[in-house]
Amino acid sequence: MRRGAIGLGCVLGCVLAAGCGAARPTTSAQTPAADARASAARPTAASSSTSAQPAQDPRRLPAYPTFADLVDAARALDDAMQTHSAAGCLLRGEHTLRLEADLSAGVRPLPRAPAELASTLDKTAGPIAVLSTWGLSAGENPELGLVAFSTTTTNAVDRPSLAVLFTSKGVYVRGADLVSRAHPQAMPLTAAVSLLSQPGLANVATLYVSAEASVPLTQVRELLHAIGPRYEVVLAVALPKGTHLPDLATHTNDFLCPTGLSELAADATEGELPGTVLQTTLAPLREAALACALSTAGRAARGGKLQLDLRIGPDGSATELCLEHDDIGEPALRHCVIESARSLKFPRPDPAGFVDVSLPLALSLQGPTAQRALCE
Repeated sequence: MRRGAIGLGCVLGCVLAAGCGAARPTTSAQTPAADARASAARPTAASSSTSAQPAQDPRRLPAYPTFADLVDAARALDDAMQTHSAAGCLLRGEHTLRLEADLSAGVRPLPRAPAELASTLDKTAGPIAVLSTWGLSAGENPELGLVAFSTTTTNAVDRPSLAVLFTSKGVYVRGADLVSRAHPQAMPLTAAVSLLSQPGLANVATLYVSAEASVPLTQVRELLHAIGPRYEVVLAVALPKGTHLPDLATHTNDFLCPTGLSELAADATEGELPGTVLQTTLAPLREAALACALSTAGRAARGGKLQLDLRIGPDGSATELCLEHDDIGEPALRHCVIESARSLKFPRPDPAGFVDVSLPLALSLQGPTAQRALCE
């Protein structure tokens, strides 16, 4: 059967501004207990006073800050919806530090920095699962996951991930590569810098930086200064023990039809719909597909190309829908787009019969740019 007379192109443009909350997962990744602890820790409004107090800078960290102070500041900014920053870097200063990062927490509310990590890190030498607004990366330690809270580029999740974690025992480096696996033990800061400076790691991985609550932030700054601009650096905090991470998205063939729609029954007749009618009726899919990508998040929020095939029946309803092409690979997105298309109501074809249409959809979403580790 011949296809509809037109191929309808649809480019959906959306800039995911740094700190954009639309594509951010909610606290479903946390246990109820973790939610309660984090919610209880939210800053409360100060009691009213007869004398006006000068406004404090929510990004300026206290004297001698710890990693816990950094995470608390990020959580307060996220709660207040003051996450956006155009500074283009994560930390400013040497002794007096300021959190300059553009923020986008992978879960809400952002959990507190843990008191202890070393005992868990000693159990495995492989990569740690990292949850960000772009989705979940695989890890090997079921007791430990990280959640990113500074914005990342869309490329960050496509590169191998390294995690550097500061503890009272020393610095741990975790990743899937052989270099980091060969050094599973806690090491001095200088040894961690040397390891992260090796050519086999530099410029090919995204570096997630985290720490125990009491670790002085100056130690973290010292490592970032020493390794320079070799990595895209992302700030992250460990999720509470017992947190249930979402399952990794599996590659399925649901809703896919690589060879197109099925053959029309021998006794079925072909109908006709004018191209202008098809364009008008399909126009709402522009916003619907964009909304699907943002609500699905993960890989869908990175954008890509789809090709939707649909068959319109004699009564104007879509009787068969599938995706002939999908370079995003997110089943939830496919389902959302198809359900949005299924809800469309077309005029009855004239002459009556079935009409097949192919609709290319290009979801062009631009994420934030990479941030320098230090504002120097």
